[in-house]
Amino acid sequence: MGRLTHARLGVLIAGVALLATACFSAEQNEIAILVNASRVEHGRPAVEVNLELSDKAQEWAEHLAEHGELEHSDLPEGLTLAWTALGENVGFGVDIARVHDAYMQSTAHRGNILDPRWTHLGTGFAQTSETVYAVHLFMEY
Repeated sequence: MGRLTHARLGVLIAGVALLATACFSAEQNEIAILVNASRVEHGRPAVEVNLELSDKAQEWAEHLAEHGELEHSDLPEGLTLAWTALGENVGFGVDIARVHDAYMQSTAHRGNILDPRWTHLGTGFAQTSETVYAVHLFMEY
């Protein structure tokens, strides 16, 4: 079950790609696809992308890019969802794939990505001239 087959990846991509709307960018979609591909590859269920979480993650990614420093957000601030647990990854790099690879090499970030209790995900993306910022917000609902 740990292997990601082309059929499973196709279903995963189709499900996440439906969210590519004006309020959910192609970059946010790419981040969600990478998270869910890693989860499925490691035998975890895919998480559902949530637009409220993604709006919060997007705002935070833009904040990080504006200030050029990594810091965590106040996770519950502004959320109206009835969550039972929240988690967050913040990172930067030269592109989305490399940020995701760095997350997977970090024990804490990888732990968040693969945590089986997460049911929902929000993603954020911002870019400066040299750096991309990627944010994951995880929620147990």
